[in-house]
Amino acid sequence: MTKKSSNLKMKNILLIIILITSPILLKTYSQTNLKIDKQYGFCNFKLNDSFETWQNEIIKDKNPDRYSYIGANCNSIYGCDISKIFLDFKDDKLISITIFLIPLNSNEIINLEKNINNNLGSSSDSEYIGAIQEKSTFWKGDKNILILDVLNPSKKFENKSMVYLMFSFTKFFLIL
Repeated sequence: MTKKSSNLKMKNILLIIILITSPILLKTYSQTNLKIDKQYGFCNFKLNDSFETWQNEIIKDKNPDRYSYIGANCNSIYGCDISKIFLDFKDDKLISITIFLIPLNSNEIINLEKNINNNLGSSSDSEYIGAIQEKSTFWKGDKNILILDVLNPSKKFENKSMVYLMFSFTKFFLIL
C-alpha cells in the first residue's frame, strides 16, 4: 500500500469517526470540565495560534483548512508515541489539533486515559460505539473539548487499536 493511499484511508477513518461522534457530543453538555478550558493545546500547539506561527512546519492536506505537521515539536503525549499530527485553521487561527498515536494495546489505552484523567480530571462522558469505533471519551469544558477515540483492534496493527486525540474549541466541534 502506498503512503498516499494509507494517508487517504486515515483521513477517511477520521471523517467517519467525527461524523459518528458529533451527535454524542450534543449529549455531553450536562457536565463540564473547567481544567480543559485552562489548557489551550498540546506541546507548543495552542488554539488560536496564528497560521504564520506554524507555516514553516506544515504542509497542505486535501481537506481545505487542514495541514499535516512535519516539524519535530512533539513526539509523544501523555506517555504515548505520536504517529501523525493534523492542524486545522479557520481565518488564519488554529482551531483544532488532531494527534494520531502509534497503535496501542488495551493496557496502554487504560494508562493513556488514566494519564489524561490525572492531568485534566475525570472525563465528561464515555461512549462505547461498536462497528468501527470501540470507544469515545470526552473531557469537555465551556470553551474547549478533548476527545479520545479508540478504534476497534485490527490485525493490521497486531490486534492493537488506532487511537487519536482531538483538541478543539467546543463551539467549532459542535458545528462540524
